[in-house]
Amino acid sequence: MSVTITLREELADGLARQAQGRRMSLEEWATRILETAVSDDRGKIAWLELNSRRLALISKEYETGLTDAEAAELAVLQDAAAKACEPEDWKLLGRLSACEEQADYPSARTHD
Repeated sequence: MSVTITLREELADGLARQAQGRRMSLEEWATRILETAVSDDRGKIAWLELNSRRLALISKEYETGLTDAEAAELAVLQDAAAKACEPEDWKLLGRLSACEEQADYPSARTHD
């Protein structure tokens, strides 16, 4: 399918500069950007569905309990959530460390 879009001049110029810097045509670069956006969106939708299931299982765990299969599924989903959040967790820990240093506050991690 062929699609034509109209861009503001400054956006088109910026894309053209980026494409040139990558030694690509403007069309190739724009296509790559759009493919990434669509792919990222699919990933977000998949994660939202999995996280929704995870939250439902957590709720059920406290309301009526889980079957063995549901407990195993929840463990897998909890692990996936932890892995997905880990990069941001490390950033937050770094910021906390910096704040503790500024406050001259001994970190709880030094007492381990």
